[in-house]
Amino acid sequence: MPTITLTTDYGLDNYLNAVSKGILLKVNSKATVIELSTSIDAFNILQSAYILKSSFHHFAKGTHHIVLSGLYNQNTDALLVTLYKGQFFYYLDNGLAPLLFEENYLSNKITTDAKFIYNPTTIVEAFAIAIQAIEQKVELSTFTKPYNLQFIQREMTSVIKENEIITQVIYIDSFKNVVVNITEVEFKAAQKERNFTIGFIRNETINTISNNYRDVNIGRKLCFFNTAVVVKLVNYLGLKLAIMLMMFIKL
Repeated sequence: MPTITLTTDYGLDNYLNAVSKGILLKVNSKATVIELSTSIDAFNILQSAYILKSSFHHFAKGTHHIVLSGLYNQNTDALLVTLYKGQFFYYLDNGLAPLLFEENYLSNKITTDAKFIYNPTTIVEAFAIAIQAIEQKVELSTFTKPYNLQFIQREMTSVIKENEIITQVIYIDSFKNVVVNITEVEFKAAQKERNFTIGFIRNETINTISNNYRDVNIGRKLCFFNTAVVVKLVNYLGLKLAIMLMMFIKL
């Protein structure tokens, strides 16, 4: 009984979410299908990578993760699968893989019929059939071949200087919390146990890292390292411009 997750940019009301689950269950009737997110910003593979990278560690080995965001970001019809840390990932050659995987990995192209028509339903069906084959213990090499990625998109990285760190927003969650792209390890290595000031829009600052929401009074801003090990800036205002936000940390 396979467990399958879906990450899409279809939105909450798009019928394609139901269609995708229907196809998966038609091919794998005993599967459990879980939606990781259906509200990824359109074409935003950076956000897709963040959601999946933050969550897949909590699933059992053998889980299948399908990413259906950014289907038309690039001019390619390569449907790919990677076995990574004991789990299977199904995605497109649209720049997602370098953002998602942190180590050496092998992208495998799923073999499709010469008349294959590339669209949201056929993509899901091809992935569903691949999942069925894997669950039946068919080797990947039987229905895939090694593939060299054409589109490489590197994740935005923080700029770390001797006395300053410049970070960028990578995600804004449903509570309007802002996630920026620096890990706890990177922060502590740059901090070197020095005092610091986190500055953002309107000259507002924070000079401590909190453990959780209870560390400050309701409505006050705070920063903490979330379970995805990146910094979360909570209760930030003016979020319509947040994607342009650069947070400055003075050390």
